[in-house]
Amino acid sequence: MTRLALIYFDKVAKTYGCIDRSLFFKRLHARWNTPGSITTYDPVFCGVAALALHFSERFPMAFEPDLVETAKTLLEQNSLQTPPSVDTVTGWILRVAYLRMTSTPHATWLASCSLMHVAEAANIHLEGHLETVFNDNPSETIALDLRRRLWGLAQHLNTWASFDLGRSRITLSGACTTKPVEAGPVAASSTAAEAPPGSIGTPGDCTSQVLSLIPLTEHLDPNKPRSVEELENDIIQVLAETRDAPSATMAQVNLMLCIFRRLRAQGSIDTLHPHMDRIIALAMKGLDASLSMVASYSPWHHAANIPFQVVCLLLAIDSQASLGLLGRAMGALRAVRDLWDSAVMREAYSTAVLLVYLHQRRKEEDARSLRGVLEAYSTTASTPGELGSAAGVDAGLGMGGSSVEVETGQQDWTAAYAAEVSWLGNLVSDMPALREIDVEQFLMQPGGGGGFSI
Repeated sequence: MTRLALIYFDKVAKTYGCIDRSLFFKRLHARWNTPGSITTYDPVFCGVAALALHFSERFPMAFEPDLVETAKTLLEQNSLQTPPSVDTVTGWILRVAYLRMTSTPHATWLASCSLMHVAEAANIHLEGHLETVFNDNPSETIALDLRRRLWGLAQHLNTWASFDLGRSRITLSGACTTKPVEAGPVAASSTAAEAPPGSIGTPGDCTSQVLSLIPLTEHLDPNKPRSVEELENDIIQVLAETRDAPSATMAQVNLMLCIFRRLRAQGSIDTLHPHMDRIIALAMKGLDASLSMVASYSPWHHAANIPFQVVCLLLAIDSQASLGLLGRAMGALRAVRDLWDSAVMREAYSTAVLLVYLHQRRKEEDARSLRGVLEAYSTTASTPGELGSAAGVDAGLGMGGSSVEVETGQQDWTAAYAAEVSWLGNLVSDMPALREIDVEQFLMQPGGGGGFSI
């Protein structure tokens, strides 16, 4: 259990920092000295162990499902206490975080709603109520920063779980708990800087960076109309943010993609042309974050979702710059698929390959139309081959003929792509309706924040 706890604080707690590390190990040692007792902290132990196993093993350990179910049973029992303890709120946060990475959006949404109700019963959303009644110590208080983290994470998880399905989120009237103060290298003390990984408030803790995006996230509520000008200001704010940790970068990129989708749905994508280079640059930063997660075996929920959505974004932008980066996005998606080789990941990758192939076919048809116009109306006596060369039409590329320099990784992907799509030509011939598939339906997901379970 100590080994699993160390993995949790090294990989997970930096993003979902809501557990005091030193207090956790004290309670862990006390729990092991009294194995026959059952405490409200047991669901926290189970949640930490389950998340650690998810981040440390290529295949789930045999007892990982048992840990998850044990935590669920204990949390449901402890939630009936009046009021629930902060341990119960923490346990629910760990459960929802685990489900968001491993289960269906529906199961995650239901659990996140329970989390919000338990947080309300515990008065976590009221910053003025610094005391919460505990079963074992009625006078115990919650540290202000911890209260803010618990409330922020509950909001974050419920908001995105709701947006993933396009369902209602839980909003609590009178909530006044503010966001936690962001830890930075300048403000951090020498003691905090020397603290072990996963300690709350240290420079490596990016929880506050993730939670700082909540106000902009709430603007995406489907029930709240947002003008084009407001959405443009929102995306400019997101682009101006600086995030270093891969998980925080993923949250930023996901929010940017969601605002982009909202603007596209309103037919106002032209307003983003001055910012398109920055949008693509941030999308590429998201790909780097995804590859970083692959390298460190960190299966966050956006590790697969972001590369797939970036593929859709680049196809939708449909510029020379965006298509030149398409191989990089497909390479990142393939790396995720190869590491977490699940049915969902294989389907996501195959869908992305199909979208690229169909886009290529449309480009080839456009090129043939342009070639026909030139052959019919050219004022010179050029041969069809010369016309094709002059127009820059490269039948091999099938992308309107513009030769784009690609990196070695993209060249490798191009070779693999040829093998992947070798069967798609006959498929399109047999199923003409595939020609009508539009990348929009993949880019315009309800809410837009959904990730693949890996």
